[in-house]
Amino acid sequence: MAFHVDARLPTASDDPVPQPAIVDAEGRVYGHTRPLGPAVIDPIIQEYNSSGNPGQFKVIYDGAYAHIVPAGVLEGGRLVPFEPILSTEIAVDMPEGTCWDLLNGLVDEVQQARKVGIMLWAVPVSSWDPDRCSISGHNLPARDVLLQLLGQIGKHGRTGSPAEDKLKLPEERYAWGLVYEPTSDAYSLWIDSVHNAEEERKPKVLPAPARPPSPGPSIEQLLMSPVPGATPVKKK
Repeated sequence: MAFHVDARLPTASDDPVPQPAIVDAEGRVYGHTRPLGPAVIDPIIQEYNSSGNPGQFKVIYDGAYAHIVPAGVLEGGRLVPFEPILSTEIAVDMPEGTCWDLLNGLVDEVQQARKVGIMLWAVPVSSWDPDRCSISGHNLPARDVLLQLLGQIGKHGRTGSPAEDKLKLPEERYAWGLVYEPTSDAYSLWIDSVHNAEEERKPKVLPAPARPPSPGPSIEQLLMSPVPGATPVKKK
């Protein structure tokens, strides 16, 4: 379905950072893209839920994250409430280990609690990765455990060295999807890196241009200059 959401903010005349602008059919000028927050996401969810399409969704806002999760599913022609898979509370049987092992432990606990199958597809760690992670707390929603793991995985490789500070490398951030596959009667979990919008909005400071090298002697000056160590010849 097509969503009718205005994704741009009006361009302010006193904006210190000029932005590319577009003009709509009514002559309004727009520039800045709206932050991906409630002002954009909530109307999308409301429009879908009132569209007559199957299922219902809701948004869980948690710090810098917005989790779009199913709130109702059709069973026997009726819409019944549904607890999102990652809202499942797990005991956190393995609080420390490699990030790969903890991610698999999270999936295993959710599978056992909800009696569903979950397949890992694109994830930012592997069984060959020795980096270690830890989980703080017990009896947590699976979503909170996943957030803790991704926060630590995103920091790996950032040693805080002067070279990294000079490059201003940001921590990796991730988005993910947990999608039900009816053909396999299982869920697929994929995780992908995303751009850090806050870093992109920071003004870029360009280095001062290098001073051009001073011009060297011309060919004529080189030809007329005496050879070092030679006695000048005087013409009469």
